[in-house]
Formats: sequence, structure tokens, C-alpha cells
Amino acid sequence: MNPALVIMHLFPEANPLTDFIVQDDSDGKGPYIAVWNLEADKPTEEEIQAAWDAMQPTEADLLDAEKAKKMAEIQSAVSIALQTFTSDTLGTVHTYLSGITDMLLLESEDRFMQSMDWDQKDILWYTIENGDTDHTKDQIHKLYLDGRTAVQRKKYTARDLAAQVMAAEDSAAVNAIDVQSANWA
Repeated sequence: MNPALVIMHLFPEANPLTDFIVQDDSDGKGPYIAVWNLEADKPTEEEIQAAWDAMQPTEADLLDAEKAKKMAEIQSAVSIALQTFTSDTLGTVHTYLSGITDMLLLESEDRFMQSMDWDQKDILWYTIENGDTDHTKDQIHKLYLDGRTAVQRKKYTARDLAAQVMAAEDSAAVNAIDVQSANWA
């Protein structure tokens, strides 16, 4: 128990250097209120202990905190996963950028080419491995569909993990959810 924290909880306006002083004489008796300058009555040891007990988090509070921590882990993982996707549109697997701007540009390029009789053979699109790389109209279309599918799959993975967290009834269940091993592909 920490009497100074309890007093600060009970009397939030109190200054621990002038309004009260908690002291421990290292005699095995523990900390006690050595100076009390507040107008309110000095709390008894029983009142301090009762307030301390009431300040302790409940099992529900602890579970909520663990759930919030796991949800933050999921958010971080999906944010990283949504930065790229892979596609075999060129015949071998390549990695492409899939941020919001990248996907909007890819969608725009695909819609533009699909709306007209595009006869240009090569469209440059960036791959992580090779930089700007030639793609045909059909490859851009497949790339767009692959990217859109990958983004949705990653969002569904995050949604499913979040549902598991919310359904968890205890800390062991929350900790059993392995965010890093989830299918973020």
C-alpha cells in the first residue's frame, strides 16, 4: 500500500510537500502520515487501506486493458500489412505498394485502360524488387484485382482477430491470440 497515493486520490488538490508528509522510519512498521496540514480530518489507517483496496483495478479492468493492448497490436500489424501486396501478374511473384494513394492510382489506371481500346503495349508500374516495370493492359487489370483482394483479405484478418479479442473472456484467451502469426498475405 502507498498512503501518499491514497491521500492524493482522496484529496487531489493536496500538495504532498506542504499539506501532508508520508514517512517511513524503516522500523518495519511501514509508511505513515507524519505531517497533516489539511483542514479535513486525517484519514485513519483503516480508511487509507479501504481507499487503497478500492483503487486497485478489478479483474474486468485488467481484462479490458489487455484487450486494448491486443487491439493496438492488431492495428499496428494491419497498418504494416496494408503497405504492400504480392501478385504473380508478371508470371513470377512481385511485391507492389498498396497504400491508399497507390491503390487509388492503380484503380484509376485500370479504369482508364478498360474504358478505351488501349493499344499501348507497356505500362510502367512500380515493383519493390525491380522498380518501374512494364505491364500490359491485362496485367494492370489483374494487378488491380489482386491488390484489391489482398487489401480486403488483410482487413478481414484484422476484423477476425478483433472479434476474437472482444469475445475473449479471460487474459489467457487474449494472450493466446497470435497477431504476428496471422495470415497477413
